[in-house]
Amino acid sequence: MAKKKILLFIVEGPTDESSLGLILSRLFKDENVRFEVVHGDITSDIKSNPTNIKKRINELINYFLANNHFSKKDIAKVVHLVDIDGVYVDDDTVVEESSLKEIMYFEDHMEAPNKINAIERNNRKRNLLNKLYTTKKIGGLDYKMYFFCCNLEHVLHNEQNVPDDTKAELAYEFSDRFAENVSGFVEFINSPKFKVEGEYLDTWEFLKEGKNSLSRSSNFHLFFEKDKKDIDD
Repeated sequence: MAKKKILLFIVEGPTDESSLGLILSRLFKDENVRFEVVHGDITSDIKSNPTNIKKRINELINYFLANNHFSKKDIAKVVHLVDIDGVYVDDDTVVEESSLKEIMYFEDHMEAPNKINAIERNNRKRNLLNKLYTTKKIGGLDYKMYFFCCNLEHVLHNEQNVPDDTKAELAYEFSDRFAENVSGFVEFINSPKFKVEGEYLDTWEFLKEGKNSLSRSSNFHLFFEKDKKDIDD
């Protein structure tokens, strides 16, 4: 029996894996679905910039390989899942609210404890996303990035500001809901409530319009269509 190729998903936090890991493993039985959890957002990290971002992601891939005793030839594709966090909105959409401890998201604005810092974060992350969504290979491996907007919980649960201590509970509930119904998950991820229509590049242009980067939207459905078939061919 041929060795299964790895579908490597790079995600921000453990609840991304908890939400999707079992579902994707059962959906793609012919591949070895694995996750590399960043434990943070590499696309908004102050250490990241358009010059070094591909190198940093390649380092994540190499870290995964070294810790799991694989080589790059074992990987079919790297799939990067990112939260958008509203970063494409105009600066005047950011409202300062000094009583807050972190940024809060709404469909028509975001509130931040420090407006200047939030705008700088938006600019930094936006530049990196623009670099990565047009990137086809990293470290010689096929690479593609898909988004949840404004974040994973917004798409999966229709809640934008989920406390950290609640995310795990929601993640396991979502996994339980679809682990035995993977066709239901594919139907869910194609929901017209948040599915962004168009080709891959069109979906990223959608985010740049008005306040769309705060809306409940995703292009992850594309992975289950033509993009996934490219791996099997």
